[in-house]
Amino acid sequence: MWSTTYPEGVTEILFAQFGVQAPSLDEANKAIEEMLPLFGADAQPTVLDRGQYTDAYGYANATLMAYWFAPEEYERWARQEAVGTFWETRPVSGPLGYYREAVTIPRDHIETLYTPHDPEEYDTPGIARHVRVGPTKVHDYWGSARDRITASRTDELEGALYAYTPTTEETLGKRVSVTVPGNVCLIRTAQDWRRSTVFKDDYFANVDPVKDVGVDYLATHPDTGCLQTRKIREQALGGEIIDRACTVGWFLSLEHLMTWSRGHRSHLEIYGAFFQMMQGKDGQPMDMSLWHEVSVIPEGGGSSEYVNCHNRTGFLTVLDHTPAHVAG
Repeated sequence: MWSTTYPEGVTEILFAQFGVQAPSLDEANKAIEEMLPLFGADAQPTVLDRGQYTDAYGYANATLMAYWFAPEEYERWARQEAVGTFWETRPVSGPLGYYREAVTIPRDHIETLYTPHDPEEYDTPGIARHVRVGPTKVHDYWGSARDRITASRTDELEGALYAYTPTTEETLGKRVSVTVPGNVCLIRTAQDWRRSTVFKDDYFANVDPVKDVGVDYLATHPDTGCLQTRKIREQALGGEIIDRACTVGWFLSLEHLMTWSRGHRSHLEIYGAFFQMMQGKDGQPMDMSLWHEVSVIPEGGGSSEYVNCHNRTGFLTVLDHTPAHVAG
């Protein structure tokens, strides 16, 4: 397995997700097209990925996932008049909702893992698109993700919130800014089958349905510490569907993610289905590109804003547990 190394001078990465909620994917994608020109302006992100998903509550979403390898460049981008005007003028009524979540991740608070494919050959999205990827020995045991986060050697990375009850406050028709709790955990885990001829059919027949059950379980069971999962089918920036997908998930802490991963039936069944698939291929090398990024966001390292979004969107779900500003 491989992991990322970072260019000299890269000490933090800013990850931001921007989204539109709508009654249909067509409407969501049409609205996200209006947002895209903002990313061609000055201080544009190092990486920009696009996708669409329907969340666990039936809302269609179009989303942009952006990475800035210099957080100050994100701040410069966000201060531009066109960007500010766009967000200030989003209506709090009507069929569309908008959200943006931005987190600054210290380099020692992030870990990555990739199947050993050339990132350039596979056009791997996310962090790997602009950093080196090489072999790592820290994998294939429970707890290896924590060990790849170097800050965990001196920091327990305990979340500011241990548990939560989802808010019942109505957030549709409102503009809400929510403080991101300290040491929340972000995961983006992905599958790329564009070059697969051996594993693709088996994966979608026997692994992907089990994976979806686990992801849906997290999305609807607050006792796991998961705030939201987003099962994203990725697109080219022009909107064309591509053979790539990812899941983005927010957890109260790294330990909540690790507890589900190592002990909950829904994840162990994913693990079992995957290795059963591998054993059935007689040692043939995996020809799908699989990878993940797991990050822990320090106190004060994140911000989120939601305009006319339902109350299970991102950090809105912990509205009763963290400082927030609500405007009609």
